[in-house]
Amino acid sequence: VLSLTMTAQESFKEYSLGGISVVTEPGKSQGDVYIDLNASGELGLSLNRNKRNEFLTFLRESHNQIVEWSNIATANNVLEAKKDVTTTSLGGYFRYGGWNFGISKLTSKFVVQEGKTRGYVYIHKMTSSSNQYIKSDSDLFYLTEELVMELEEYLSDESIDGFVHSETKSDDLFKN
Repeated sequence: VLSLTMTAQESFKEYSLGGISVVTEPGKSQGDVYIDLNASGELGLSLNRNKRNEFLTFLRESHNQIVEWSNIATANNVLEAKKDVTTTSLGGYFRYGGWNFGISKLTSKFVVQEGKTRGYVYIHKMTSSSNQYIKSDSDLFYLTEELVMELEEYLSDESIDGFVHSETKSDDLFKN
């Protein structure tokens, strides 16, 4: 299960999907998104507009390929199979002592076990950009149509821009 929770800070505002954090303060990082990839909130992605769209494309294309291979596996009575679909690398963060940042490698995978198909995204161990000996744990989440559609809706440019605009408009009402 992909958990989307994160504690808000001053320049971050919680978004309506259970804790996607969005930078709302004006500046270069306005509209950047932080998404937790596990339930503990200690492993996640840091995405600007371009990387957010790259992440959504990765999820959609991975899911479409998994659906296609699932149909092939079912039609041919395949009982066991494992295959990587695709891989991407995005900016990420993790907590090990303190907060660390690095490059998060994600690999989508297709699996058939006992004739049942499923897809998931494997999050590889991430190495801290400030210390090569500090690494995150790996993790995974199942890739479903519902998850992809929900993320496409909540992470679309229109949704994020609308959220940032509504938050900054509200903040402007109460300036000193």
